[in-house]
Amino acid sequence: MVWKRSELVRRNTIAILCTLALSISPAGIVVLVGAAPALAEDVWVRGRGHADVVGDVTQEQAKAKAMRRAQTEALRKAFGTEFRNTSFLRIFNGGVIVDGEMLESTAGIILETKPPDWSQETIAAGRDEPPFTRLGVSADFRIAPLPRANSRLAVDFDLNKRTLVSGDPLTLNVRASDRAYLTVFNLGGDDKVYLLYPNKFRTEIVVDRGQELQLPGPEDPFELRPRTVAGHPLDQEIVRIVATVKPIAPPETDEDRVVSPLAYLRWLKGLPRTEWTDAEDHYTVHSAH
Repeated sequence: MVWKRSELVRRNTIAILCTLALSISPAGIVVLVGAAPALAEDVWVRGRGHADVVGDVTQEQAKAKAMRRAQTEALRKAFGTEFRNTSFLRIFNGGVIVDGEMLESTAGIILETKPPDWSQETIAAGRDEPPFTRLGVSADFRIAPLPRANSRLAVDFDLNKRTLVSGDPLTLNVRASDRAYLTVFNLGGDDKVYLLYPNKFRTEIVVDRGQELQLPGPEDPFELRPRTVAGHPLDQEIVRIVATVKPIAPPETDEDRVVSPLAYLRWLKGLPRTEWTDAEDHYTVHSAH
């Protein structure tokens, strides 16, 4: 996500990974199975992953993919979930995207990662193919459960587009069952989470019952224009709205409006369970080239 006509936000954020759901991909393949046992407190879990530097896949892309697989395995161990046949997996605080399908789920968060151990080996390919490099990673992740809302308040929203070309404007049309105060987050294509609203231009976002609120609005001095990460042909990104019945300060951020995992967890835990709810949706951004 890139903001235009302002210097409000850079692409920066955290890896919030969570899951636990059952779904079927568009092809009818079960891609995620498992139940969600309660996790009372944070735990350290080791995860492992690997990825190949082959074809158009760069060393950097392979490292990112291997680390994501290690994070996924750690979450599976923590929550008892099994992943199968995932050609694409994105996880963000209560929701999972698999092959373009959004899955609602119970959530956990990675608070801390110890320095990973990396390995590299050369794999012999087929008779007419050159050998390729396989990167492996093993790391310990500190995982904590996220609180769940239990409120009569309901919020939902529509996106103006579900498929965008890099640089296209993105808008949200938000509705709520009663007066609600909104905090809006985005998970970008680089797995970084940042705070969209409130911001220095809109310090309080309120939607009333029966109203449809557009974000950004016509009066806002900025736009939301998602762009693909350099070198990515496409990215899938997630917007998440947390709605509360009373005004509440947003989580702490750094100068780039980055929310740390611990700050995010503390913020959610500070919300009374009967006074907040959430909604999320995803979209795809294609490179303009």
